[in-house]
Amino acid sequence: MESTEFAIKAFGQLQALIGDTAISVENVRDVKALRALLFRRYPTLASVPFRIAVNLKFVTDEHVLQPGDEIALMSPFSGG
Repeated sequence: MESTEFAIKAFGQLQALIGDTAISVENVRDVKALRALLFRRYPTLASVPFRIAVNLKFVTDEHVLQPGDEIALMSPFSGG
């Protein structure tokens, strides 16, 4: 299987928790695997709520990632 690298942008308080505005990960098949990898790499993420967006849409853990997907970690926000 070919290795696929994904660039992930972080927003809000998540930037402080991961220590950067963007990171990269490899070899994750779906959002569930991505979330598990993030929790291993950044254990404090498990204690805060956040959502994952792929190609500008919020997705569930079952969403399968494709090469070229744009991934973002989004802190909760409220409209006004």
